[in-house]
Amino acid sequence: MTTVQIPDDMAKELMAFTRQQTPEAAVLKLASDFLAEQYRKQRQVLDFEGQFDADPTYDYKEQRRVPRVSSCRSSSTPPPKTAPPNPHLPPAHPDKFARA
Repeated sequence: MTTVQIPDDMAKELMAFTRQQTPEAAVLKLASDFLAEQYRKQRQVLDFEGQFDADPTYDYKEQRRVPRVSSCRSSSTPPPKTAPPNPHLPPAHPDKFARA
């Protein structure tokens, strides 16, 4: 069992709300009711399983292929130069970081 410190006025309010005789019983009642409600919501979501058909033409990766436009740089500004290779690291394999 875990001990929880609750102010006396809140404990009395919990006891009145839950109609329990002790603060421990009131907290247990609230916790069990809360968990039961969470499980009920999860079961409701699972009830929808299989009721929706996925669109076979939907491409979830399409947004990733759209080039991003930076509004902070004008078109006349040249792109930033790449950093020189680090002499302390071995050279990377040319295909290791190639984009597909």
